[in-house]
Amino acid sequence: MNDYIFPYEKEIVKLRLVTTGYNDRKSEKIVSKDISVSISNGELVSLIGANGCGKSTLMRCIGGLQSVLGGDIQIKGKDVSKMSSMERARSLSLVLTDQIEATNLTVYDIVSNGRYPHIGYLGKLSENDWMIIDKSLDICFLRGWGDRIYSSLSDGEKQRALIARALSQDTPLMLLDEPTAHLDLPNRVEMMRMLNELAKKTGKAILISTHELDLAMHWSDTIWLMNTKGGLIRGIPEDIVLSAKISECFSNKNIFFDMQSGNFKSNKENTHLVTIQGEGIRRIWTERALERIGFVNSDISEGIPIITVFEDNWKLSFNKTEQIYYSLEDILGTLRTDNYWHSILK
Repeated sequence: MNDYIFPYEKEIVKLRLVTTGYNDRKSEKIVSKDISVSISNGELVSLIGANGCGKSTLMRCIGGLQSVLGGDIQIKGKDVSKMSSMERARSLSLVLTDQIEATNLTVYDIVSNGRYPHIGYLGKLSENDWMIIDKSLDICFLRGWGDRIYSSLSDGEKQRALIARALSQDTPLMLLDEPTAHLDLPNRVEMMRMLNELAKKTGKAILISTHELDLAMHWSDTIWLMNTKGGLIRGIPEDIVLSAKISECFSNKNIFFDMQSGNFKSNKENTHLVTIQGEGIRRIWTERALERIGFVNSDISEGIPIITVFEDNWKLSFNKTEQIYYSLEDILGTLRTDNYWHSILK
C-alpha cells in the first residue's frame, strides 16, 4: 500500500444544482434536475441507472461536450463551461465507447496523443513526456507494447491502451463511458479492478458510466444512481443497496432486486418446498439450482423432500426412500419429472 495515495483529501469535481436536458427553439426538455454531488481525488465513482434515465447526458455535461440547463459544474474550482478547449483538455480526459479507426498506428502513437494538450500538435515530445507515456503503459499493464499495431490488439487490450492515453493526458479527472462494453467476463472484472487501483495509485478522480451493476457494486468507492424521474442518489455501494433504491430504479413486474444476494431475480412464484441440509459452497450452489426451477428452502416438515449435500454427492430423501446423485443436473431432472410429483401429491 506504500504506493497508494490517501484518497478523498480534496474535491476534484463538483456539481451544484445541475439540470441537464435539451433546448430547441420551441421547448426545453429536462432530463435530470438539481443534481448536487462531487468526486474527490482517489475516488472511483460508477454512474448507473436504467436506459434513458440521463446517464449519457450527464456525462457529456461533465465532459464539457454539452451545456447544462441550470447550475454549474466545476473542476478544481473552475467552471467547465468557461474553460477553453485547451483548459478542458488539461482538466479532464475522456474514454468513449466509439471505436478508433487506427489501421497503421502503434500503441505509442495512440498513447502519446494524450500529451498534445501539454505540448501542442506541432510540439515535440520531451524526455519527460516519454517518461509519462511509459508510466501510463506500465500502469495499464502494457509495458513493452508500445510498438505493437493498435488494430491488432484484442478489445480488452485496446481499451487499456485508450485508458493509458487518458492517463498520459495527466488530468485530475477521468471520464469513461461504458469501459467494460465489448469485453468478455474476465476482462470486465479485470478492467474494474484496474480502474479501482488506478484511482488509488494516481489520486485521480474517476467517473464511469456502466450497466454492470454487480461489478460497480464490488469495485466502486461510490455509486451515483439515477432514477427515471431525473433524480440522482449517491452513496457507498452498501448504503445504496440498503436504501432499496435499486429496486425502485430497475425492478419491474418480472424481476426484482434481491438485497440479500445482491442479484436480480425473477418474480416467478416458488411453488414447491424442499429442505436442504449441508454446508459450504456446494450447499450454496445447490440452493441456487433449486431456486432456479421453482423450489424454496424450508425447515424439515412431513411431506417435504430433503436434499443432503455431501462432499462428493447428494442424497434425496422422500417418503422413506433415498437416492444418491452425483450431479445437480440429475437431481433437477428427478424433481422435474411428472412421476416424482405424482408420488409427492398422493
